[in-house]
Amino acid sequence: HGDLQITEQISVHIDGRMVGTLTVDAVHPTSTVTVTVPKPGRYDYTLDSRTTFDLESGPTEIPGHGSGQIDVKAGTSFSVVYEIGQDELLLQLQ
Repeated sequence: HGDLQITEQISVHIDGRMVGTLTVDAVHPTSTVTVTVPKPGRYDYTLDSRTTFDLESGPTEIPGHGSGQIDVKAGTSFSVVYEIGQDELLLQLQ
């Protein structure tokens, strides 16, 4: 949750399966989703977000997308990080 963020909603897909939605706002600055996978290993992920920022021009919604692979083993946790791109957020799990 960044300084200028009003709300953010991120849908998380692992191997093409929707596994949860992360939602943050002023009242809930962090969000967690627990995912169970069949076995340890490498999994594909995709992230899609809608983030509303409080900009000088007023509240502005900016979409975000990201995909990649993660290596999962028992107890592993990941965080969503983003970079601000040209006209969207570039999301990644780390």
